[in-house]
Amino acid sequence: MCYVKGFDYSLCYVMTIYNITQIEKDSMVVNTRNILFVLLLLGTVQGAFSVLDMVDRKGGSRNVELSGRKIVDGFDPQHMASILEMCRSNHEALQEDPQCVKFRHMLAQGQKKAFCSVVEENGTPKGFLFGFKPSANVRDPKEGCIHHLAVSQENRHQGLGSLLLSDAESKIKSMGGSKVSLILSKSNTSAFRLYVKGGYKVDMTMVQLLRDNDIHQSIAMQKGLTND
Repeated sequence: MCYVKGFDYSLCYVMTIYNITQIEKDSMVVNTRNILFVLLLLGTVQGAFSVLDMVDRKGGSRNVELSGRKIVDGFDPQHMASILEMCRSNHEALQEDPQCVKFRHMLAQGQKKAFCSVVEENGTPKGFLFGFKPSANVRDPKEGCIHHLAVSQENRHQGLGSLLLSDAESKIKSMGGSKVSLILSKSNTSAFRLYVKGGYKVDMTMVQLLRDNDIHQSIAMQKGLTND
């Protein structure tokens, strides 16, 4: 699983199925037959990102034409409002708050270890993918991470998600990555089908206990990148 140093995981306790019957953390006790291991991913956002560092701009921006649409490498500030709107429209599927406050913070400050791809048509953004470069993964520097992928409501089922996914894999591979990881909500069945179609395999199923005691199930997936 991709673990990015400095990313804020403090809002949830991530539990993977293992073989433990009781878990205790800060006076919170979980009793269950199947929840076996708790992976606490705790961190802080403060100081983790620096302004103007969201995308490594060495070599400039490169545009790729795919099926009449254009995928833009690098982050264009003029698209930020559209990206945030797509995030808000998909906040539940993306496991974000309704206003995407945390994601807005990431976009506004960013870091060199992140990348963002935007698919546009006639200059209008239709979808975006935000991820982390392999070098951002403190556990495995060969593993890139897809953080968010969203397509505007009116442009779904047109293959844009697959285009963004393929482009991200090419980027990660060019950065020296040999695999890609991601986490999605278990309820996001359309995204799950997209990833399965793209060759991703389920790595683990997780349960998140949020601060308000709400329970959310997620699926971690991975894909190895070939050399051909």
